[in-house]
Amino acid sequence: MSWKIARYELTGDCPLIVKAPQMADRLNSYAKELSAISSKKNKVDADYLEMSRIEFAGGIYMHPELGPVLPGDNIVASMIGGAKKNKEGKIAQSAVFPADPGYFALQYDGPRTIQEMFEDDTPRTTPGAEGFRYTVSVVRNRNRIISTRGIFHDWSAIVDLAYESSIVTVKQVTRWLEKAGTLVGLCERRPTFGRFSVRVISENVANVEGEDNIAIDEAGEPKKRRSKSLLKAE
Repeated sequence: MSWKIARYELTGDCPLIVKAPQMADRLNSYAKELSAISSKKNKVDADYLEMSRIEFAGGIYMHPELGPVLPGDNIVASMIGGAKKNKEGKIAQSAVFPADPGYFALQYDGPRTIQEMFEDDTPRTTPGAEGFRYTVSVVRNRNRIISTRGIFHDWSAIVDLAYESSIVTVKQVTRWLEKAGTLVGLCERRPTFGRFSVRVISENVANVEGEDNIAIDEAGEPKKRRSKSLLKAE
């Protein structure tokens, strides 16, 4: 086994819409808050505003120190979608993983706390967007409702991907990422949103930095990270 780490800069070609899956868990604190209000029979405007805030907060991939982040699992899933365009999805799935720690800071101009992001009212050209809020009509339980999600307009991220160099080459990984950026996209409402351009920073981070930042188990395999479990919303 010969694991290496390639470092890339992903730069958004269009806005990125995010909705973390944590609220699908009924025991999640945000899910409980939302349920308590949505179950009220006679809701007023303040209730709908609070429901919007809760849904927004629960949908951001939030790290307690870094602020908004991109989970590595999402990036690899998008890359695998790009590999499938060349019928190489299976090899991509088995040979590429997010490098430690499994999540990567989103870079953008503006606030990095949930409250400040929700209150931001900067005008945007994207229909349905105001500041970092994106509202969209969705069908839920056979009813059409308005859902609030997070949106990042001019975004980028530095990401590290670990690849098994005896199975795939860095050129393959780069090609899959580029396909993903053009045809697949990241996160919600893709590929209309979430498309990105790719720039190679390093084909082997360990050689450049003198250290290896991927977690390896005793068998010499990369430890698979569950990115969302490492994230804590405010």
